[in-house]
Amino acid sequence: MKRFALFVLALGCWVYFFCVGCVVDTRDRGDRIESCRPGETCACDGVGSCNFACAGGGCHFRCDGVTSCSFDCPAGGCDMQCNGISDCDLACPAGGCSAACNGPGHCSVQ
Repeated sequence: MKRFALFVLALGCWVYFFCVGCVVDTRDRGDRIESCRPGETCACDGVGSCNFACAGGGCHFRCDGVTSCSFDCPAGGCDMQCNGISDCDLACPAGGCSAACNGPGHCSVQ
């Protein structure tokens, strides 16, 4: 029983350090910001980072995988869906934005 408990503890530590710790902010000041049109769904998936800015209001943002996503919605009314081990940030100074966050990653609306 002690060996099993030690195995579970070691497995838990491994998962924490190698899976949950994988979400690293890989954005750089030189990263290109892509434009997203109102009503359009702009997605980022896989591994890496992405930056989208809504060219108005009412954009739909989606972030999947092991990804660092930064979304900007200055006119408000946008929504974000964050899935997997993702680091998702939605800047919404005008308000009226929403987020659905599924998974162990970081998710915030500012």
